Amino acid sequence: STELVGFEALIRWQHPERGLLSPLYFIPLAEETGLIVHLTEWVLQQACQQLSVWQHQQGNTTTSISVNLCASYLTQPDMPDQIIAVAKAANIDPSTLRLEITETQIVSNADICMTNISRLREASFGVYIDDFGTGYSSLSYLASFKVSTLKIDKSFLTNLGDGGKEAHIVQIIISLGHHLDLTVIAEGVETEEQLNILRDMGCDLVQGYLLSKPVDSETAYKMVLHQQSGHVV
Repeated sequence: STELVGFEALIRWQHPERGLLSPLYFIPLAEETGLIVHLTEWVLQQACQQLSVWQHQQGNTTTSISVNLCASYLTQPDMPDQIIAVAKAANIDPSTLRLEITETQIVSNADICMTNISRLREASFGVYIDDFGTGYSSLSYLASFKVSTLKIDKSFLTNLGDGGKEAHIVQIIISLGHHLDLTVIAEGVETEEQLNILRDMGCDLVQGYLLSKPVDSETAYKMVLHQQSGHVV
């Protein structure tokens, strides 16, 4: 059986002429213009507001939301204080807000990242390494950075059932994460075969279209209310 444990916040732009746009169409422009920091702050506020509704109106204190942090936001010295303030204003349990960063961000900005991640973890927020295995190698940082979770990139799942190199890499990442007392999540799960293999490998959590396609906040709220099946992280 499966259980709903959380969601990842994925931004979309409801364009008046072009309809619903993927972030691929506007995130690069937001990064180029510097608007990405304000966009990240807005997503964090929206996520905290949704968590507040679940926790105080519904009494659900375990369902989480993860938010992707851009490099320019992650490296701001006062970033932890900003997130702590947003979570406090929404009166949410900080452990239900998970913050996702990539390997490249960590390696490129090691000192400030180590400081900010440590402060976030001390404040009980979860910190995920997203797209693990696809960026610069951060193995030397895993022991010193106080992250809580590794997310296996979906590119490793494409040929998972063939028993080739991808399967070995996924098993190694899961074993590595567990030896370091980290939770391991596989993203991009689309088939029952992938799910069964990951379960046999001991992967802790999975997310992907097999369990749920992206949904709006109203549908997500209904899913939480009814605890529909699916490891949606």
